[in-house]
Amino acid sequence: MRGQLIWLVRPSRRLVREGLHLPGTAASLRVVTAPDRRYGAVHDLHAGTLTAVVKVSSRAYALLDPGTQNANVSGWGRALAAPARTGQVARIQVIERTVPDSGDALRRYWEEHGQPDAPVAGQVYSELIQSAGPAAAPHEAYVAVSLDAKAARRLINQAGGGLTGSFSVLGGTAAAVGFAGLR
Repeated sequence: MRGQLIWLVRPSRRLVREGLHLPGTAASLRVVTAPDRRYGAVHDLHAGTLTAVVKVSSRAYALLDPGTQNANVSGWGRALAAPARTGQVARIQVIERTVPDSGDALRRYWEEHGQPDAPVAGQVYSELIQSAGPAAAPHEAYVAVSLDAKAARRLINQAGGGLTGSFSVLGGTAAAVGFAGLR
């Protein structure tokens, strides 16, 4: 084999590369920050997308009455469908994860909002929280919104062009998802 002893860079110098060190096509991903430094996003140069992740939350779904559950599901559907209808969104992804918890938050919530004096349910629920508290696993939900730079080119140019304009358009889209009654 020829050329194995030819150095393209001095061996004593380490190659410095910005961004994420990922293999394959993911190597083109860059983490970028909005001009106002309020949030960041992942810029995929090959796909032409800018992706932001918004944390969303709701009340304890399983404990709600069926009418409120249906209203919450409808709200999620409207919130996710609105940006998708614009044609500027390449992808919307809902991510949910569970996080181990000591049960302190569950106990605190029961102390603040529970009714331990209820005839039977109060005592049963208090015992359940005491025994199941350490096994609690709170859920966190996120929505990732990817802006298609090619489809949103007109709006991006109106907002200043480049990453500045892209962040402006993406910020509006992410805000529509994050603040559409999902608290």
